Amino acid sequence: MIGHIFFILLICTSIVKGILAQPSNADRQIFEIGYFPELPHAAGQEEQYGLAGAFSGMSDGAIIVAGGANFPGLKPWENGQKVWWDDIYILREKAPDEYEWLVRADFKLPETLAYGVSIQTDEGIVCIGGDNGVSKSKEVFLLKWDNAKEEISFEDLPSLPRPLGFMSGDRLGDVIYVTGGLEKDASTRNFFALDLTKKGSSDFEWEELPPWPGPARMLGVTVAQSDGKENVLFLFGGRDVQPGKKMSILSDAYAYSPSAKEWKALEEMGTGHKTTTLMAGTAVAKGSHHIVFFGGSDARILRKLLALKEAYRDTAKSEEEIQALKDQEIDVLENHPGFSRNVLSYNTITGTWTKIGELPKGSPVTTNAFTHRGCTVIASGEISPGIRTKEMLQIKWKKVNASFGTTNYIIVFIYLIAMVLIGVFFSMRQKSTTDYFKGGGRVPWWAAGLSIFGTMLSAITFMAIPAKTYATDWAYFMLNMTIILVAPLISWLFIPFYNKLNITSAYEYLELRFNVLTRLLGSASFLIFQLGRIGIVLFLPSIAISIVTGVDVRVCILVMGILSVIYTVIGGIEAVIWTDVVQVIVLLGGALLSFFLIVSSLEEGFGALMTVAAQDNKFEIFNFSFDFTQPTFWVVVIGGVGTNIITQGTDQSIVQRYITNPDLKNSRKTLYTNAVLVFPASILFFGMGTALYVFFKANPGDLPPLLTNNDAIFPWYIVSQLPIGVAGLMIAAIFSAAMSSLSSSMNSGATAFCKDFYQRFNPGRNDAQLLVAAKWMTLVIGIAGTLFGLWMASSDVKSLWDEFQKVLGLFTGGLGGVFLLGMLFNRANGKGAVIGITGSGIVQWAVVRYTDLNLLLFTMTGLVACVAIGYMASFLFSEDEKNESR
Repeated sequence: MIGHIFFILLICTSIVKGILAQPSNADRQIFEIGYFPELPHAAGQEEQYGLAGAFSGMSDGAIIVAGGANFPGLKPWENGQKVWWDDIYILREKAPDEYEWLVRADFKLPETLAYGVSIQTDEGIVCIGGDNGVSKSKEVFLLKWDNAKEEISFEDLPSLPRPLGFMSGDRLGDVIYVTGGLEKDASTRNFFALDLTKKGSSDFEWEELPPWPGPARMLGVTVAQSDGKENVLFLFGGRDVQPGKKMSILSDAYAYSPSAKEWKALEEMGTGHKTTTLMAGTAVAKGSHHIVFFGGSDARILRKLLALKEAYRDTAKSEEEIQALKDQEIDVLENHPGFSRNVLSYNTITGTWTKIGELPKGSPVTTNAFTHRGCTVIASGEISPGIRTKEMLQIKWKKVNASFGTTNYIIVFIYLIAMVLIGVFFSMRQKSTTDYFKGGGRVPWWAAGLSIFGTMLSAITFMAIPAKTYATDWAYFMLNMTIILVAPLISWLFIPFYNKLNITSAYEYLELRFNVLTRLLGSASFLIFQLGRIGIVLFLPSIAISIVTGVDVRVCILVMGILSVIYTVIGGIEAVIWTDVVQVIVLLGGALLSFFLIVSSLEEGFGALMTVAAQDNKFEIFNFSFDFTQPTFWVVVIGGVGTNIITQGTDQSIVQRYITNPDLKNSRKTLYTNAVLVFPASILFFGMGTALYVFFKANPGDLPPLLTNNDAIFPWYIVSQLPIGVAGLMIAAIFSAAMSSLSSSMNSGATAFCKDFYQRFNPGRNDAQLLVAAKWMTLVIGIAGTLFGLWMASSDVKSLWDEFQKVLGLFTGGLGGVFLLGMLFNRANGKGAVIGITGSGIVQWAVVRYTDLNLLLFTMTGLVACVAIGYMASFLFSEDEKNESR
């Protein structure tokens, strides 16, 4: 035993050394500026002056700049003439980080063109509308580059409903949107959409949509990004130009929801209390819910120039006075400092602005920003009135981490060692499979109840619920409350069956009630679900911790996976339950501490939290709409009832806690212990999400725009705001939440396999052999789940809460249905049950493929389908002989 302990300590020490070797980066500077080679002159030109309004983007790995306009030679106030161009420039990589321009006389657009919209797609750049110096264009085409053949090609797309220039746009999913623009000499409220999925069909054309509830505009900024609930289209600023009227500089903002097909007005643009404009600027979506803006015209100098123009157009002034005003205008233009250098970040959830840095020079406007290998490229552009730049900006985004520190790592290390030692302690008490699977009947009801609570709590609750509440509201609160609703049903219907039959695996009941095939199908469904659950529960905290600390996500997954496997394999269900008890205490204690620290950091404390949250409708729970595609009250309650009937009544990891008790009374106490704890815990974790919303709204600069996953919100607060030591304890709590669920999944999965497959088909095996098989199966499940978590680390998952609910619904709906079928309907038989499970799977596939039902309903659709199909199918067959468990 001492040798085992030494070996475990050696493994843990090696793992933590690996963590400490990871770089710690407390640098909050989130970008640095680089430059691609300057834009060259086109064939036949002597010099390149830079381009405004050019089309730009990526195609076949190359950067493309096409068209544009400039003032070659004389400046506009020197009577220089603007010239429109049709040249195309190709920038390609000839060696790693070494680029060269390719310019040829035949690289031409169909016409001279500038000031349209560039939209990046996988096929190339969609070029929309524009101005050729004589008139506006309504033509739309796809510009493509073939790097191997060194050829440019064009593909005509549906024309705009009307000719437009100086508009803005972006792509949201497969739909391209265009907003505003100049039509003839007036800015417009045009709002057009082109669905690329309809390409090749007869209805592949632009759709004219209802415009925003504000003034017409040109040179606005349009960006697609998530608002926490869905991906929406944001429209910012611009200017309104109407013949015979004074120009209006706009600082308003709007968001368009494609699902609701309606606009919502937002607060005016600004940093803090300072209103700003971003006319003709560029912007990109960053992270999970931020938009980063690069400069733009702040309108201060533009307003001064407009005032001078108005003054010298006054016919009452003398020629000398008019000339003096024109001289002032020229002086302002010649000494223009350039457009704003500010780089601003907008949080689409809190609606707050913050300055995150500056460009080294005035920002280019009337250009485009796009992504090249993780960097943002701003191609050429106008840097002051009439002046262009040849520079090709390369904005390199840096990974932003908070400094975790050695002290915090040591605290986490001590915690992890303690969990393993608990497993070692309980391994000394194991003498049989009854000890390994049921704890020898020694586990008190309150500990088993806390273990159920800890298992269901997990990192999904600790991180994803605060993240979901931060991003949305309390709509999901009733999902947790349905645990309380279904507890009487579980107590009355399910638990008596398990106690009466004295079974170890819940799926033994299915064979007693129906047949062996039903048992195997039920157990196999559970095992598949547990593997998915292990992967998700491993990945969730790992990706968040990696984002905020810089520790590689795979290291985090391996740490939790390996240590959970060790103490679960060694200690069995007793180790699982007692580590759960410790982890629940750490988890709830850490959450309470964080909540009170957040509240105390607000200037007006709890009152500020309640006031701001109420003003922003963050407490909304009861949405009684009958829209079953959204998390309305009905969807949450119906889905929650289905989910909790399945998890509380048929999930082996929960049922196994019931049967560790010596009698029915204590099993019911275990159930109600969990149910009683759910309400205050839900208040705490939903409140945490609301508190994080209020905190980051009050302190927008403390939340960097590069967090790529909403689930990292709470860990980021922990690591960046809490004192050293406390942060370590809180990260230990996150590990607690995950490892509690991992150990339960591994032990219950091993139990199901050993009882439903290994022992069922090898009845001659003795108890010692079964115990060895159980430990080996725990190891196999743990390794398989860890590998699945490592695979998930390479996937693009925005919300693990959504993914967990999807897996839960798809794999367990029919499983819960077959239990209810057997317990409630005497007429149901084995063949009907098998058909019910199969039919439920088909129904689930159809629901996912052909409907827009909210994923919370998946469990209920699967459950109801299994019961209905199984019951009706039972009438087609004679009754089975196995009825002793009805």
